[in-house]
Amino acid sequence: MRIKLRTLLKQYGYRRRSAKLLEHLEQCMAFYQLQPYLRGGIPCKMSEISIGEMVVFRLSEEEHPS
Repeated sequence: MRIKLRTLLKQYGYRRRSAKLLEHLEQCMAFYQLQPYLRGGIPCKMSEISIGEMVVFRLSEEEHPS
């Protein structure tokens, strides 16, 4: 899935990032084993990228115990 961070926040009713929202997003990504990347396959952290950046979510390459 590819989406701008601004669009993702807007879908959840937010205009800005908050620590609580970022924590929730990170928990959801961990649950679904997703990793955020910038264009070009560069791993990133949601708290460190520009709100206008395009984010690509991919399945994590790490093995997780079942």
